[in-house]
Amino acid sequence: MNKRFSTLLAAFAALTVVSTAQTKYVQLVNGQEGALTWSKDVPTVDSVKFVDPASFTTKAENDSALWEVKIVSIESVSGDTVCTFTNKAAQQMLSFAKSQTATTKIAAGVNQFVYKKGAIYASIGDNKYIALKSGGVVGTSVTDTTQVIETAAPEIQIATPAELTGFATSFQFSFAGKDGGLFTATELIPTLAPGTNNKIKFQVVGSENSTDGTKPAQYITIDTLSYSGNVKAPKFQKDTLVAAGTARYQGWGNSGLQAFTVMMNLGNDSIYLTTDSVVAYAPAATTYSIVEHGGSASTYLVGYKDLAGTKVLSIDSVQITAPFISVIKGTPVALDGGTGVYSLKFIGTGGNATNNGKYLTYKAAYNYDADAPSNYAAYTQMYVKDNENGTYSIQARESQAVTATTGANGETTGKAEAAELFTNKVIYSVKNAPAGVYAIENGAGVDTVLFTKMDVNMADKSVGYKYYTKEEMGYGAVAFKLISKAGDDVYLSTKQDSIITGAPVSFDGALQLRLSSSNANSVMDTVVYGALALGDTLMRVSYSMAKPYNAAANFYATSTGLTKMAVDADSIQRYFFVADYSGEGYQIVKANIETVEADSAIVMNASTLDVAYGKQVASNSTLFAIEGGQAPTYAKVARGHYNISMGYDMLTNVEGAAKFMRVNDELKAALTADDFALYIDTAYVDRGSDNTNYGYYIYKGATVDNDTVIGNALTIGGAAQGLAVAGDSALFVATRVVKDSIWYAATKANEPIQVTSANNKSVMMFKVVGDAYVITPMNVPSKTLSVVNGTVIFSSDADVAAQPITFETASTPTGNEGIDADNTISVVAGEGNVTVYGAAGKKVVVSNVLGQKTTIVATSDSEVIAAPQGVVIVAVEGEAAVKAVVK
Repeated sequence: MNKRFSTLLAAFAALTVVSTAQTKYVQLVNGQEGALTWSKDVPTVDSVKFVDPASFTTKAENDSALWEVKIVSIESVSGDTVCTFTNKAAQQMLSFAKSQTATTKIAAGVNQFVYKKGAIYASIGDNKYIALKSGGVVGTSVTDTTQVIETAAPEIQIATPAELTGFATSFQFSFAGKDGGLFTATELIPTLAPGTNNKIKFQVVGSENSTDGTKPAQYITIDTLSYSGNVKAPKFQKDTLVAAGTARYQGWGNSGLQAFTVMMNLGNDSIYLTTDSVVAYAPAATTYSIVEHGGSASTYLVGYKDLAGTKVLSIDSVQITAPFISVIKGTPVALDGGTGVYSLKFIGTGGNATNNGKYLTYKAAYNYDADAPSNYAAYTQMYVKDNENGTYSIQARESQAVTATTGANGETTGKAEAAELFTNKVIYSVKNAPAGVYAIENGAGVDTVLFTKMDVNMADKSVGYKYYTKEEMGYGAVAFKLISKAGDDVYLSTKQDSIITGAPVSFDGALQLRLSSSNANSVMDTVVYGALALGDTLMRVSYSMAKPYNAAANFYATSTGLTKMAVDADSIQRYFFVADYSGEGYQIVKANIETVEADSAIVMNASTLDVAYGKQVASNSTLFAIEGGQAPTYAKVARGHYNISMGYDMLTNVEGAAKFMRVNDELKAALTADDFALYIDTAYVDRGSDNTNYGYYIYKGATVDNDTVIGNALTIGGAAQGLAVAGDSALFVATRVVKDSIWYAATKANEPIQVTSANNKSVMMFKVVGDAYVITPMNVPSKTLSVVNGTVIFSSDADVAAQPITFETASTPTGNEGIDADNTISVVAGEGNVTVYGAAGKKVVVSNVLGQKTTIVATSDSEVIAAPQGVVIVAVEGEAAVKAVVK
């Protein structure tokens, strides 16, 4: 066997001072740089680097610098040892790309290395090497390599139960195969002993609590064991040892009888245990006392001791054989319901009667203080996340404290996030407990709680708060009806000086208000909440409230504490609608202060019906049902044919101009019902922040073919002539609309205009004015359709009143809408003309039954041709003839 191979075997066989197990892991140390360590300095990228071992503070950090070295072969000529190196923490093999530019990044390629002369390297041919160096992994010769030697793995103190058990809830000690008595008969639950410098206490699974349930929990405790005569030695038992003043032992420092220092040799993960104190027996006085150790040099060690000819698991500072103690990990407890929203009910077994049967909430902190959880109060709901590795994280879904936060889009809002109850921790089973009962860590203690999955709609992202869509806000008004045991219909209303009061009125007589979420005046007006750290994101939105059609009148608080309607824009108040705990109604609560503060909620005196502000508390809450009304700014109209009426007159197209004519007017006897059946078609445009600026085209003589409509559309024309007021003419212009583009017959062919373009002058909105409507162009909303001396115009002149109109559904005309949609051309009849679309360059013949005929060659794709009144036949070269009715 070569010398190098012998050195390696010797290193791997090194023993700790307390272990008889073979060493499995070693450090690979360069004296100047430190220990070779698995690293993820760049997220998701595995690499290695040299790190000073003195900087490690946790077991995980130490494990990342430990390597399992396996000998693959001994080279026949040189006798060099070829090895692989597997990292203890990552459980991945050291491997680099087979390249002269290889870096410290782990990659497939070379994973077997020569370990020689204190160096680790691999040949890649042509006297080039991949070699571990302080600056990288590429070398050109063996002499370029960093000198790396193996050293024994360190010993560390186990500082947390997780370092001992991983993500298992329990474990067992194995004392080198020997009977450990109480320690190994059943599984143990490790917990951190508070105030003892990272010492650990051990409970026995199934015996977490005292026998009669009236004392603190049981832990492994040092007692005494009697042998023949007065031979006594420390032993272990389950006990509920408490403070020194009430302990059955004499002396002081009783907590040291339950707190063990756990040391681990990371080379093989072997354990040894020490403690600070033991129970000593004084034979002469036949008394017991607690003896403290005299310092780090005289700790008490758990191991085997010869007593009366028998090896007994005991604890002492002398005559102890320290075994190789290994850890057998238990199985993590799995929560039946997995990730979701739960209520957590405290299941007390005595000791804290105040909390028994109470549910966990988060206000300023976690407390078991609720009589019941609520589907409408997120602070009573615990979001439990199964991390799918045996651990869980728990966080309440809301906090009543609001802080400012900046979202991903840069928007500043409020945030009401509770602290996490715990993160990446295990849930413990409880012996003989009902289904759903588990033990969880809570600070320095352990709580026994009942987990019940709540029937919460996870799609509701505003749980506990009333939320309105943009369309609901813009289209509807709301009224607030008092929820009262008296059963009377009482709504928020107004009295003299616009002061808000309660009144026994119907919905129609109530104060009706339109909601708006725009123009926020505080970062607290929109608040993000939920168990945000666990990916549970919720949002509550506040609203200002204004009278319909009067955006300056807002709901706000005056300096006297009354509530009233006011027109001062600086005094706008915004509100959350907060669901009652039972979900029966809503409180109206100021948004720009924390909801727990005084004078934050609107309250109504049940006797006087006076309305003021009070504190948002259950004993003083006023609940309202929020009822919706219809108070749209702009009407929403279904596609179809309508009569648009001004009293007895109806809108139509007369020689290209918009006119209000009477159906039975003797001067227009030639007009029929079809002439007043106007087609209204949706224009898909930007509908504004409220999604309620509904836009439409109004056609006379429309041909509808799927996503294409051809006809004469109501349009803003040039300046109106012959009138004493300013305004634009209202015309019916030949158009073709395909999806979101419009063509005008008077423009050049193949020049589409987008619906949203300012050049589109045909999109109309129907503004609601009482029981009627006013037509206003979307691109010029300051103008309204008006009638001046019988002339229809669009005007914003202050001296011109908007013309109210009404709608009534009409029958589909039988003339122009029947044109064959399969033709490649389209024909629309107008007043004394026809417009032919899609016939550029072709011969067009227009004739009637009297033999009158017009023949031209179309020069555009929207050719206007004069035609006699009545039925005409339009024949386009190469196409089937079509019929049209000219007025």
